[in-house]
Amino acid sequence: MHVVIINNKFPPNQGIGGRRMALLAKYLLEKEHSVSVICQKPYSDNKMNLQWLSQDDQEKVHYVFVKNKNYLNQAIFSNQLLVRIFTPLLRWLFNIVHQGNIYDSSLFQQSDILSALTKIHNQHRIDWIIATAAPFNLLYYSAIFKKRFPEVRLCCDIRDPWLKNDNYGYQNLSSRRKEIEKNKMRFVLQQADLISSPHPSCLREMAPFCELPDKLHLIEHCYEQESVHNTNQDPKLQVNSEKNTIKFVYAGTIYPKCEAYFQQLNTHLQFIKKEHPALYQRFSFRIYSDDYPKMKPLLKEHAFHFSPAIGSAISTPLKEADYIIIMVNDSMKDLFITKVFDYSVYQKPYAFLGAKGELIAMLEQQKIGMEIGQILENYWDPSLPAPIWNLKEFKQHFSFEAIGQKWMQQLTSSNL
Repeated sequence: MHVVIINNKFPPNQGIGGRRMALLAKYLLEKEHSVSVICQKPYSDNKMNLQWLSQDDQEKVHYVFVKNKNYLNQAIFSNQLLVRIFTPLLRWLFNIVHQGNIYDSSLFQQSDILSALTKIHNQHRIDWIIATAAPFNLLYYSAIFKKRFPEVRLCCDIRDPWLKNDNYGYQNLSSRRKEIEKNKMRFVLQQADLISSPHPSCLREMAPFCELPDKLHLIEHCYEQESVHNTNQDPKLQVNSEKNTIKFVYAGTIYPKCEAYFQQLNTHLQFIKKEHPALYQRFSFRIYSDDYPKMKPLLKEHAFHFSPAIGSAISTPLKEADYIIIMVNDSMKDLFITKVFDYSVYQKPYAFLGAKGELIAMLEQQKIGMEIGQILENYWDPSLPAPIWNLKEFKQHFSFEAIGQKWMQQLTSSNL
Protein backbone atom coordinates (compact mmCIF):
# COMPACT_ATOMS: atom_id res chain seq x y z
CA MET A 1 0.00 0.00 0.00
CA HIS A 2 1.28 3.45 -0.92
CA VAL A 3 0.20 6.16 1.53
CA VAL A 4 0.82 9.88 1.02
CA ILE A 5 0.73 11.94 4.22
CA ILE A 6 0.12 15.67 3.94
CA ASN A 7 1.18 17.36 7.15
CA ASN A 8 3.01 20.70 7.29
CA LYS A 9 4.77 19.95 10.58
CA PHE A 10 5.92 16.44 9.72
CA PRO A 11 9.52 15.74 10.86
CA PRO A 12 12.19 16.94 10.25
CA ASN A 13 10.06 20.03 11.04
CA GLN A 14 9.64 20.94 14.69
CA GLY A 15 6.24 21.10 16.36
CA ILE A 16 3.68 18.91 18.10
CA GLY A 17 1.53 19.06 14.94
CA GLY A 18 3.80 16.47 13.32
CA ARG A 19 3.71 13.90 16.12
CA ARG A 20 0.51 12.01 15.22
CA MET A 21 1.37 11.50 11.55
CA ALA A 22 5.04 10.71 12.27
CA LEU A 23 3.99 7.84 14.53
CA LEU A 24 1.53 6.62 11.89
CA ALA A 25 4.30 6.72 9.27
CA LYS A 26 6.56 4.78 11.63
CA TYR A 27 3.89 2.09 12.02
CA LEU A 28 3.26 1.90 8.25
CA LEU A 29 6.99 1.55 7.57
CA GLU A 30 7.25 -1.24 10.14
CA LYS A 31 4.48 -3.06 8.25
CA GLU A 32 6.46 -2.55 5.00
CA HIS A 33 4.09 -0.08 3.34
CA SER A 34 5.37 2.77 1.16
CA VAL A 35 5.12 6.26 2.65
CA SER A 36 5.43 9.57 0.84
CA VAL A 37 5.14 12.87 2.71
CA ILE A 38 4.25 16.37 1.53
CA CYS A 39 5.22 18.84 4.21
CA GLN A 40 6.47 22.35 4.75
CA LYS A 41 10.06 23.02 3.80
CA PRO A 42 12.05 23.26 7.07
CA TYR A 43 13.57 26.63 7.89
CA SER A 44 17.32 26.83 7.43
CA ASP A 45 17.89 27.28 11.19
CA ASN A 46 15.54 24.41 12.08
CA LYS A 47 17.20 21.57 13.96
CA MET A 48 16.28 18.15 12.60
CA ASN A 49 13.43 16.67 14.63
CA LEU A 50 14.17 13.02 15.40
CA GLN A 51 11.81 12.84 18.36
CA TRP A 52 9.04 10.79 16.72
CA LEU A 53 10.65 9.46 13.54
CA SER A 54 14.27 8.31 13.50
CA GLN A 55 16.74 9.40 10.85
CA ASP A 56 16.70 5.86 9.42
CA ASP A 57 12.91 5.97 9.06
CA GLN A 58 13.01 9.48 7.59
CA GLU A 59 15.40 8.15 4.93
CA LYS A 60 12.77 5.53 3.97
CA VAL A 61 10.17 8.25 3.37
CA HIS A 62 9.82 9.95 -0.01
CA TYR A 63 9.62 13.66 0.79
CA VAL A 64 8.22 16.57 -1.20
CA PHE A 65 8.77 19.91 0.52
CA VAL A 66 6.53 22.90 -0.17
CA LYS A 67 7.36 26.46 0.77
CA ASN A 68 5.39 28.36 3.39
CA LYS A 69 3.86 31.21 1.38
CA ASN A 70 1.70 32.76 4.09
CA TYR A 71 3.92 35.79 4.62
CA LEU A 72 1.27 37.39 6.83
CA ASN A 73 1.75 34.73 9.52
CA GLN A 74 5.50 35.11 9.25
CA ALA A 75 5.18 38.90 9.61
CA ILE A 76 2.93 38.61 12.67
CA PHE A 77 5.53 36.54 14.51
CA SER A 78 8.53 38.53 13.29
CA ASN A 79 10.66 40.47 15.76
CA GLN A 80 11.80 42.95 13.10
CA LEU A 81 10.30 46.39 13.65
CA LEU A 82 10.02 47.26 9.94
CA VAL A 83 8.17 44.02 9.22
CA ARG A 84 5.76 44.66 12.09
CA ILE A 85 5.06 48.18 10.79
CA PHE A 86 3.99 46.83 7.38
CA THR A 87 1.92 43.95 8.80
CA PRO A 88 -1.42 45.88 8.70
CA LEU A 89 -0.86 46.61 5.00
CA LEU A 90 -0.09 42.96 4.36
CA ARG A 91 -3.26 41.95 6.22
CA TRP A 92 -5.30 44.34 4.06
CA LEU A 93 -3.83 42.86 0.86
CA PHE A 94 -4.48 39.28 2.01
CA ASN A 95 -8.10 40.16 2.74
CA ILE A 96 -8.46 41.36 -0.86
CA VAL A 97 -6.89 38.36 -2.60
CA HIS A 98 -8.26 35.59 -0.35
CA GLN A 99 -11.87 35.05 0.71
CA GLY A 100 -11.48 32.55 3.58
CA ASN A 101 -9.20 32.47 6.61
CA ILE A 102 -6.14 34.55 5.77
CA TYR A 103 -4.19 33.14 8.74
CA ASP A 104 -4.23 29.53 7.48
CA SER A 105 -0.53 28.60 7.26
CA SER A 106 -1.08 26.54 4.09
CA LEU A 107 -2.50 29.51 2.20
CA PHE A 108 -1.28 29.72 -1.44
CA GLN A 109 0.09 26.16 -1.37
CA GLN A 110 -2.72 24.69 -3.51
CA SER A 111 -0.79 24.65 -6.79
CA ASP A 112 2.34 23.17 -5.18
CA ILE A 113 0.44 20.43 -3.39
CA LEU A 114 -1.72 19.45 -6.36
CA SER A 115 1.38 19.32 -8.61
CA ALA A 116 3.23 17.18 -6.04
CA LEU A 117 0.30 14.77 -5.69
CA THR A 118 -0.08 14.42 -9.47
CA LYS A 119 3.63 13.72 -9.93
CA ILE A 120 3.68 11.14 -7.11
CA HIS A 121 0.54 9.44 -8.45
CA ASN A 122 1.99 9.20 -11.96
CA GLN A 123 5.21 7.66 -10.65
CA HIS A 124 3.78 5.33 -8.00
CA ARG A 125 0.01 4.92 -7.79
CA ILE A 126 -1.38 6.40 -4.56
CA ASP A 127 -3.70 4.15 -2.54
CA TRP A 128 -4.42 6.57 0.31
CA ILE A 129 -3.91 10.26 0.97
CA ILE A 130 -3.99 11.13 4.67
CA ALA A 131 -4.23 14.89 5.06
CA THR A 132 -4.21 16.30 8.57
CA ALA A 133 -5.39 19.64 9.88
CA ALA A 134 -4.84 22.26 11.12
CA PRO A 135 -4.07 24.01 8.73
CA PHE A 136 -7.45 23.21 7.19
CA ASN A 137 -6.71 24.23 3.60
CA LEU A 138 -4.58 21.07 3.38
CA LEU A 139 -7.83 19.08 3.57
CA TYR A 140 -9.42 21.28 0.92
CA TYR A 141 -6.52 20.89 -1.53
CA SER A 142 -6.55 17.11 -0.97
CA ALA A 143 -10.29 16.98 -1.65
CA ILE A 144 -9.78 18.82 -4.96
CA PHE A 145 -7.24 16.15 -5.97
CA LYS A 146 -9.60 13.37 -4.86
CA LYS A 147 -12.34 14.75 -7.11
CA ARG A 148 -9.93 14.68 -10.07
CA PHE A 149 -8.63 11.19 -9.22
CA PRO A 150 -11.55 9.29 -7.62
CA GLU A 151 -9.58 6.01 -7.58
CA VAL A 152 -7.42 7.47 -4.79
CA ARG A 153 -8.91 7.16 -1.32
CA LEU A 154 -8.80 10.16 0.99
CA CYS A 155 -8.61 10.32 4.78
CA CYS A 156 -8.95 13.73 6.42
CA ASP A 157 -7.59 13.66 9.96
CA ILE A 158 -8.78 16.53 12.15
CA ARG A 159 -6.72 17.40 15.22
CA ASP A 160 -8.56 20.66 16.04
CA PRO A 161 -12.09 22.02 15.63
CA TRP A 162 -12.52 23.64 12.21
CA LEU A 163 -15.25 26.23 12.68
CA LYS A 164 -15.51 26.34 16.48
CA ASN A 165 -11.90 27.33 16.95
CA ASP A 166 -10.31 30.07 19.04
CA ASN A 167 -6.97 29.67 17.25
CA TYR A 168 -5.56 30.05 13.73
CA GLY A 169 -7.49 33.29 13.22
CA TYR A 170 -10.95 31.71 13.21
CA GLN A 171 -12.11 33.73 16.20
CA ASN A 172 -11.76 36.92 14.13
CA LEU A 173 -13.50 35.79 10.93
CA SER A 174 -16.51 37.71 9.62
CA SER A 175 -19.75 35.78 9.05
CA ARG A 176 -19.08 35.86 5.30
CA ARG A 177 -15.63 34.35 5.68
CA LYS A 178 -16.93 31.74 8.14
CA GLU A 179 -19.50 30.71 5.54
CA ILE A 180 -16.70 30.25 2.99
CA GLU A 181 -14.85 28.02 5.45
CA LYS A 182 -18.07 26.09 6.12
CA ASN A 183 -18.48 25.47 2.37
CA LYS A 184 -14.90 24.19 2.21
CA MET A 185 -15.69 21.81 5.06
CA ARG A 186 -18.80 20.53 3.27
CA PHE A 187 -16.76 19.88 0.12
CA VAL A 188 -14.09 18.01 2.11
CA LEU A 189 -16.71 15.86 3.87
CA GLN A 190 -18.32 15.06 0.53
CA GLN A 191 -15.06 13.97 -1.12
CA ALA A 192 -13.36 12.15 1.76
CA ASP A 193 -13.66 8.40 2.22
CA LEU A 194 -12.67 8.58 5.89
CA ILE A 195 -12.84 11.37 8.47
CA SER A 196 -10.74 10.60 11.52
CA SER A 197 -10.04 12.51 14.72
CA PRO A 198 -8.61 11.84 18.19
CA HIS A 199 -11.36 14.05 19.66
CA PRO A 200 -15.07 13.08 19.86
CA SER A 201 -15.94 16.80 19.93
CA CYS A 202 -14.36 17.34 16.48
CA LEU A 203 -16.37 14.47 15.02
CA ARG A 204 -19.55 15.92 16.52
CA GLU A 205 -18.75 19.23 14.80
CA MET A 206 -18.50 17.42 11.45
CA ALA A 207 -21.57 15.20 11.88
CA PRO A 208 -24.33 17.70 10.92
CA PHE A 209 -22.53 18.46 7.64
CA CYS A 210 -21.66 14.86 6.74
CA GLU A 211 -24.17 13.01 4.54
CA LEU A 212 -22.59 9.62 5.39
CA PRO A 213 -21.97 9.41 9.17
CA ASP A 214 -20.18 6.07 8.67
CA LYS A 215 -17.21 8.09 7.38
CA LEU A 216 -16.57 9.47 10.86
CA HIS A 217 -14.19 7.45 13.04
CA LEU A 218 -12.47 8.10 16.36
CA ILE A 219 -8.77 7.16 16.18
CA GLU A 220 -7.06 8.22 19.37
CA HIS A 221 -3.50 9.41 19.94
CA CYS A 222 -1.02 6.81 21.13
CA TYR A 223 2.08 6.87 23.26
CA GLU A 224 5.49 5.97 21.86
CA GLN A 225 6.54 2.40 22.56
CA GLU A 226 10.23 3.27 22.71
CA SER A 227 9.70 6.01 25.28
CA VAL A 228 8.40 3.65 27.98
CA HIS A 229 10.25 4.19 31.25
CA ASN A 230 10.45 1.79 34.17
CA THR A 231 9.11 3.84 37.04
CA ASN A 232 9.00 0.93 39.52
CA GLN A 233 5.61 2.08 40.75
CA ASP A 234 2.44 0.18 41.48
CA PRO A 235 -0.12 1.09 38.80
CA LYS A 236 -2.77 1.34 41.55
CA LEU A 237 -1.19 4.44 43.07
CA GLN A 238 -2.68 5.96 46.20
CA VAL A 239 -2.02 9.23 47.97
CA ASN A 240 0.88 8.70 50.36
CA SER A 241 0.25 11.14 53.19
CA GLU A 242 3.53 10.24 54.90
CA LYS A 243 5.84 11.05 52.00
CA ASN A 244 8.07 14.05 52.67
CA THR A 245 7.99 15.97 49.36
CA ILE A 246 4.99 15.94 47.02
CA LYS A 247 6.15 16.91 43.53
CA PHE A 248 3.96 18.47 40.81
CA VAL A 249 5.52 19.02 37.36
CA TYR A 250 4.21 20.93 34.34
CA ALA A 251 5.92 20.90 30.95
CA GLY A 252 4.89 22.68 27.76
CA THR A 253 3.00 25.70 26.51
CA ILE A 254 1.07 27.89 28.94
CA TYR A 255 -2.02 28.65 26.91
CA PRO A 256 -3.76 32.03 26.67
CA LYS A 257 -6.65 32.78 29.01
CA CYS A 258 -5.46 30.45 31.79
CA GLU A 259 -5.01 33.24 34.35
CA ALA A 260 -8.24 32.39 36.18
CA TYR A 261 -7.00 28.85 36.79
CA PHE A 262 -3.69 30.12 38.17
CA GLN A 263 -5.74 32.24 40.57
CA GLN A 264 -7.71 29.15 41.65
CA LEU A 265 -4.46 27.30 42.34
CA ASN A 266 -3.19 30.33 44.25
CA THR A 267 -6.36 30.30 46.40
CA HIS A 268 -5.92 26.60 47.23
CA LEU A 269 -2.30 27.12 48.21
CA GLN A 270 -3.06 30.22 50.29
CA PHE A 271 -5.59 28.21 52.29
CA ILE A 272 -3.16 25.33 52.88
CA LYS A 273 -0.38 27.77 53.79
CA LYS A 274 -2.58 29.34 56.44
CA GLU A 275 -4.37 26.29 57.85
CA HIS A 276 -1.80 23.51 57.28
CA PRO A 277 1.65 25.16 57.15
CA ALA A 278 3.59 21.91 57.65
CA LEU A 279 1.79 20.28 54.72
CA TYR A 280 2.30 23.41 52.61
CA GLN A 281 6.07 23.10 53.01
CA ARG A 282 5.99 19.62 51.47
CA PHE A 283 4.52 20.74 48.14
CA SER A 284 6.96 21.26 45.27
CA PHE A 285 5.86 22.78 41.95
CA ARG A 286 8.20 22.81 38.95
CA ILE A 287 7.17 24.55 35.70
CA TYR A 288 9.17 23.94 32.50
CA SER A 289 7.90 26.30 29.80
CA ASP A 290 9.16 29.11 27.63
CA ASP A 291 5.92 30.90 28.58
CA TYR A 292 6.51 30.79 32.34
CA PRO A 293 6.61 34.64 32.70
CA LYS A 294 2.82 34.55 32.16
CA MET A 295 2.39 32.36 35.22
CA LYS A 296 5.12 33.59 37.55
CA PRO A 297 3.51 36.88 38.73
CA LEU A 298 0.27 35.11 39.66
CA LEU A 299 2.05 32.56 41.85
CA LYS A 300 4.90 34.70 43.17
CA GLU A 301 3.89 34.16 46.81
CA HIS A 302 4.64 30.44 46.56
CA ALA A 303 7.87 28.49 46.11
CA PHE A 304 7.47 27.55 42.46
CA HIS A 305 10.51 26.64 40.40
CA PHE A 306 10.23 28.15 36.90
CA SER A 307 12.44 27.16 34.00
CA PRO A 308 12.43 27.48 30.21
CA ALA A 309 11.55 24.31 28.30
CA ILE A 310 14.35 21.70 28.48
CA GLY A 311 13.42 19.46 25.53
CA SER A 312 13.93 15.72 25.89
CA ALA A 313 15.61 16.24 29.28
CA ILE A 314 12.09 16.74 30.67
CA SER A 315 11.85 12.95 31.06
CA THR A 316 13.86 13.12 34.30
CA PRO A 317 11.56 15.58 36.17
CA LEU A 318 8.50 13.70 34.88
CA LYS A 319 9.85 10.38 36.15
CA GLU A 320 10.55 11.95 39.55
CA ALA A 321 7.13 13.64 39.82
CA ASP A 322 4.25 12.46 41.96
CA TYR A 323 1.76 14.28 39.73
CA ILE A 324 1.97 15.64 36.18
CA ILE A 325 -0.04 18.83 35.65
CA ILE A 326 -2.34 18.96 32.62
CA MET A 327 -3.40 22.51 31.73
CA VAL A 328 -6.01 23.59 29.15
CA ASN A 329 -7.98 26.73 28.43
CA ASP A 330 -11.66 26.93 27.53
CA SER A 331 -11.12 26.31 23.81
CA MET A 332 -9.27 23.05 24.60
CA LYS A 333 -11.49 21.65 27.34
CA ASP A 334 -13.07 19.02 25.06
CA LEU A 335 -9.83 17.96 23.30
CA PHE A 336 -7.94 14.83 24.34
CA ILE A 337 -4.53 16.48 24.03
CA THR A 338 -1.42 14.51 23.13
CA LYS A 339 0.24 15.04 26.53
CA VAL A 340 -2.29 12.75 28.18
CA PHE A 341 -1.10 9.92 25.95
CA ASP A 342 2.58 10.90 25.70
CA TYR A 343 3.00 11.12 29.45
CA SER A 344 1.03 7.97 30.27
CA VAL A 345 4.33 6.05 29.95
CA TYR A 346 5.48 7.62 33.22
CA GLN A 347 2.54 6.04 35.09
CA LYS A 348 1.84 9.19 37.12
CA PRO A 349 -1.63 10.57 37.90
CA TYR A 350 -2.60 13.84 36.27
CA ALA A 351 -3.35 16.99 38.25
CA PHE A 352 -5.81 18.88 36.07
CA LEU A 353 -5.76 22.69 35.95
CA GLY A 354 -8.15 24.39 33.56
CA ALA A 355 -11.63 24.60 32.10
CA LYS A 356 -14.02 21.76 32.85
CA GLY A 357 -15.10 19.75 29.84
CA GLU A 358 -14.72 16.36 28.21
CA LEU A 359 -11.01 16.13 28.98
CA ILE A 360 -11.32 16.26 32.77
CA ALA A 361 -14.39 13.99 32.55
CA MET A 362 -12.27 11.44 30.67
CA LEU A 363 -9.39 11.69 33.16
CA GLU A 364 -11.77 11.06 36.05
CA GLN A 365 -13.69 8.30 34.28
CA GLN A 366 -10.48 6.47 33.35
CA LYS A 367 -9.15 7.07 36.89
CA ILE A 368 -5.93 8.63 35.66
CA GLY A 369 -6.37 12.14 37.04
CA MET A 370 -8.52 14.69 38.84
CA GLU A 371 -8.70 18.43 39.42
CA ILE A 372 -5.62 19.76 41.20
CA GLY A 373 -7.77 21.34 43.92
CA GLN A 374 -9.25 17.93 44.78
CA ILE A 375 -5.80 16.37 44.91
CA LEU A 376 -4.59 19.05 47.31
CA GLU A 377 -7.72 18.63 49.45
CA ASN A 378 -7.04 14.89 49.74
CA TYR A 379 -3.84 15.72 51.59
CA TRP A 380 -5.26 18.10 54.18
CA ASP A 381 -8.65 16.41 54.76
CA PRO A 382 -8.10 12.91 56.23
CA SER A 383 -11.83 12.13 56.03
CA LEU A 384 -11.64 11.89 52.24
CA PRO A 385 -10.91 8.47 50.70
CA ALA A 386 -7.55 8.30 48.93
CA PRO A 387 -8.00 8.10 45.15
CA ILE A 388 -7.04 4.89 43.35
CA TRP A 389 -5.53 5.29 39.88
CA ASN A 390 -5.93 2.84 36.99
CA LEU A 391 -2.88 4.02 35.05
CA LYS A 392 -1.69 0.69 33.67
CA GLU A 393 -5.02 -0.16 32.03
CA PHE A 394 -5.19 3.23 30.29
CA LYS A 395 -1.64 2.89 28.96
CA GLN A 396 -2.29 -0.54 27.46
CA HIS A 397 -5.36 0.66 25.56
CA PHE A 398 -3.46 3.45 23.76
CA SER A 399 -0.21 1.70 22.92
CA PHE A 400 1.62 2.34 19.64
CA GLU A 401 0.60 -1.12 18.38
CA ALA A 402 -3.06 -0.86 19.45
CA ILE A 403 -3.65 2.49 17.73
CA GLY A 404 -1.59 1.39 14.70
CA GLN A 405 -3.91 -1.59 14.29
CA LYS A 406 -6.90 0.73 14.55
CA TRP A 407 -5.51 2.81 11.66
CA MET A 408 -4.91 -0.32 9.58
CA GLN A 409 -8.46 -1.56 10.15
CA GLN A 410 -9.75 1.62 8.53
CA LEU A 411 -7.20 1.81 5.72
CA THR A 412 -7.81 -1.81 4.70
CA SER A 413 -11.58 -1.84 5.24
CA SER A 414 -13.61 -3.06 2.26
CA ASN A 415 -16.45 -0.77 3.33
CA LEU A 416 -14.56 2.39 2.34
